[in-house]
Amino acid sequence: MKTIGFLGTGNMGGAIAKAVARAGYDMILANRTKSKATTLANEINKATGKKLAVCKDNKAAAACDIVFLAVKPYQAEEVIAGIKDSFTAKTLLISMMGAVTLSDLKSMTGLENIIRIMPNTPVAIGEGVTPWCTESCISEENLKIFADLMQATGILYEVSQEQFDAITPITGCGPAYAAMFVDFCFC
Repeated sequence: MKTIGFLGTGNMGGAIAKAVARAGYDMILANRTKSKATTLANEINKATGKKLAVCKDNKAAAACDIVFLAVKPYQAEEVIAGIKDSFTAKTLLISMMGAVTLSDLKSMTGLENIIRIMPNTPVAIGEGVTPWCTESCISEENLKIFADLMQATGILYEVSQEQFDAITPITGCGPAYAAMFVDFCFC
């Protein structure tokens, strides 16, 4: 079985981690603030009966076969510079960073196997909508692995790289924006 690492356990990273764990996968969690990763691990462990690992630094999570990168775009260069040595040629990188393109990621990491996603928080309960894009060089095997991992998150749909930045604000922020109106109208 492939190893799965999460770098960043905030709203989006945490939501995807919950869904992936619910689908039966084990993973390693890393976060700038270790207590945040520990809190998420304890929450997932309680809900699933798993015993997820929390690592001291990002390198252990980055050394996994599949790495979810869920840090803020302005942190990308610094975080990637600190973990780049942990990647192998076969690492599958799944990035949740807006405004950091596939070309940017390829240049920063040296990896070929990169998928870019923009989930929304309902993925935590399997009701999300996640647009994704990649380059044609990614293997069918990696696309299948990606689909299997993300099956518990909700709907996946592929968009072109050119469409990605236009569609992600709608799917990424849409549920929260709608909830704000519901909250305003019914409170």
